[in-house]
Amino acid sequence: DPSVQKLTQAVEKSKVPVTDGTLIHAVGETIIKLATRGKSVLAFLPGIREILDVDDYIQKKGRGHVVLCMHSSFPHEDIELACSPFPEHHMRAVLASSIAESSITIHGVDWIVDCCISRLDGRP
Repeated sequence: DPSVQKLTQAVEKSKVPVTDGTLIHAVGETIIKLATRGKSVLAFLPGIREILDVDDYIQKKGRGHVVLCMHSSFPHEDIELACSPFPEHHMRAVLASSIAESSITIHGVDWIVDCCISRLDGRP
């Protein structure tokens, strides 16, 4: 799959800035392809900027995908919704920061996309 290859290349080239659009496009396209009818995808992204950018990308290019975003700055109700079971016939994508990787359980996830990029300097 070309999108998965692009994502892998972006991760392998640590000099590729995550703000250049490569990561957003690769993750967005990968999620759209994986989250087919009845499938859910959980994606770990470096931070809130990437979460919102991938959400925007999927909203514009997806085909009826339900996107749920998780970040510590979002309302608790949004996080609860993202973690709760979801109707099986929907295409769901949960976008979370990489810090959530060790602290959350999402029910009904079929695919996980891990960008393998973490923001260490604390910037959003």
